[in-house]
Amino acid sequence: MREKVRNLKSGGCLGIVATGSPVEPERMKRSVAELERRGYRVKMPLDPSRDYARYDHGFANGSPRERAEAVMTLVTDPEVDVVLTARGGYGALDTLPLLDFEVIRSAGKVIIGMSDATALLLAWFGRAKLPAVHGAAAATAFPDAAQDEAAARSADALVSLLEGSSPTREFQCQALRNGQGQGPVIAGNLTMLTCLLGTPFDVSYDGAILVVEEVGDKPFQLHRSFVQLKLAGKLDKLAGLVLGRFSRCEANHGPSVDDVIRFVVDDIVGAASFPILRGLEFGHWGENQPLVLGSTGKIEQSRFEVEDPI
Repeated sequence: MREKVRNLKSGGCLGIVATGSPVEPERMKRSVAELERRGYRVKMPLDPSRDYARYDHGFANGSPRERAEAVMTLVTDPEVDVVLTARGGYGALDTLPLLDFEVIRSAGKVIIGMSDATALLLAWFGRAKLPAVHGAAAATAFPDAAQDEAAARSADALVSLLEGSSPTREFQCQALRNGQGQGPVIAGNLTMLTCLLGTPFDVSYDGAILVVEEVGDKPFQLHRSFVQLKLAGKLDKLAGLVLGRFSRCEANHGPSVDDVIRFVVDDIVGAASFPILRGLEFGHWGENQPLVLGSTGKIEQSRFEVEDPI
């Protein structure tokens, strides 16, 4: 059962935090300018660019405790309506044990992010029972929205969702296995989903429609991740599987991404009967439609419908 949360309204406040890697300063500046142009206020308790091109904290923008404290500062700030991650990169995983999910639940705020932030989204959804949105981060679509159509569509779709003006959306995909399915949506980056296996922050996929994307992995790594999910029992009781974009994942030699997808359909989940779709505009390097974890997803042949009022 999800808790009720605050909507984002015109003139509302977005709290931005780099839960993983830092953002290039000029890109962060353009992101804030675009959000302010759209009529929002921005708060950033920890500068998302503070550790750019520095490695004091490995791959991340600050220590795990600094980043977790920044998240909690935004959660408890009465002026902040939603929490927006700055980017992915790497690092969100080590903040999870430092977050107070009871306080997060009481505050009733949505969190938005993608890629590495998948770990935080699933924990937010599973532990705090709050909606978490896999969608454009502050420094992904927003800095490019004025010049790039895909970025503009990603940013517009997220804003429309957060403001409550698009509770039901429908997407036409390619049906790799026909059928019907309905269940709560679990969406995120494939690698980060596997990283949560065996941790206290994993969630059940039973009866869910799983939506996945990836960037930069070689085909064998994609195959390995799907096998790992299968061995962990995550693919046994799905209501459906939707494949987003697998950007920059091709290799110079060996099986292709298309081959891996065929292996997934025919071999890895071959014995299962749930429908499988491909071609959702979801993921890195292109249009990234936002999806709310826990929202109701429906698959009917090649159509994927989501009912995700915040």
